[in-house]
Amino acid sequence: MVELNINLITKITSFIYSGLIYGLAIWDFVTVFDQGWKFALIEYIFMDINLIILASLLFLSELEYEIMKEQFLFIAQIFGRGLYIFFVGTYLTSYSSQFEGHSEKQYCMFVGITGIVLGCVYCVLYFMADKISPAPAK
Repeated sequence: MVELNINLITKITSFIYSGLIYGLAIWDFVTVFDQGWKFALIEYIFMDINLIILASLLFLSELEYEIMKEQFLFIAQIFGRGLYIFFVGTYLTSYSSQFEGHSEKQYCMFVGITGIVLGCVYCVLYFMADKISPAPAK
């Protein structure tokens, strides 16, 4: 029987999801400069900075730095990380309505829905962890 390593799986998926958020922020940031400067576009720049901060928090939490465990204990555990990813997913789903380009809107919806599903899976894994990977024999 193949034993699932939940920590490795969640680490890899969190890295991938933070990469998707970075990609969205960079894509939006580049399109802001293509559209020319308007006052409303400054809002998009701040939203992109916010997305980079949210993705960086998720990325750094997976590197398991001691300061991350001290300052952001909720995200150091799988249940808190699931709630955090769920929050980011709902944030991105609502943020997708602000995009004018069809492909950007679809990508933002994809990343948002992926975050909602991934956050729910993390929360379920938290409660099912004992049943999926039993404690090692002594």
